[in-house]
Amino acid sequence: MHKKLIFSITPLLLLLTLSFSLFIFSAGAQETATNTSEEASDSDRPTLEDRSSALEERQQERSELIDGRQEVRTERVEERAELRDERQTVLTKMRQQRVLNLSANISNRMEAAIDRLFNIIERLEERISKLNTAGVNTDAASAKLREAAQLLASARATLGNIDTLVIEATTAPEPKTAWQAVRAVYQQAGTEIRASHLALRETISLLKQAIANGSNQTSDSSDTEESASTTPASE
Repeated sequence: MHKKLIFSITPLLLLLTLSFSLFIFSAGAQETATNTSEEASDSDRPTLEDRSSALEERQQERSELIDGRQEVRTERVEERAELRDERQTVLTKMRQQRVLNLSANISNRMEAAIDRLFNIIERLEERISKLNTAGVNTDAASAKLREAAQLLASARATLGNIDTLVIEATTAPEPKTAWQAVRAVYQQAGTEIRASHLALRETISLLKQAIANGSNQTSDSSDTEESASTTPASE
């Protein structure tokens, strides 16, 4: 009886032992798998160094992008500056040409006025010479005519260097300041031309007066001679 009980319990013990061994093995395997999974999970997580390296790379990429945009902006600014300089150069040349044309026009008009007035002076000189031959006193008119001629000669001398002054003014760093000298020359020449023209008008007026005075003197002389010829001789 006792042996039978032992034989019947022995398979149960073996089964229990085997089941317990399987449980331990399964638990160990599960723990191993869990540890392996945790290790794999831990290995997949980025480390602090990896994060720092990735941050540096992003910062470097961002810095390169900003630098690239800055270079593009700089190039655009330089291109606009070059274009503005080119336009300014064109405008400057156009303004210079406009000033040169205007100055040439003013100079030509003044020279033409001087030439016309000199022609008038020559004709008046011829007229005065004929009146002197006729016995008319033209001293005052001659003096005024010389004054007119001197003023015209001064005006021509004033304009003698005007072309050089205009070119220097248009190419100067500060054209407005340099143009003051050109304007002063034109004003002086204009004043002298107007004064000469006024002197010529006075010359003509003096000549008319001299002719009238000469006519009166001739008439008085004729009346005196006629009166003397008609007066009877005393006995």
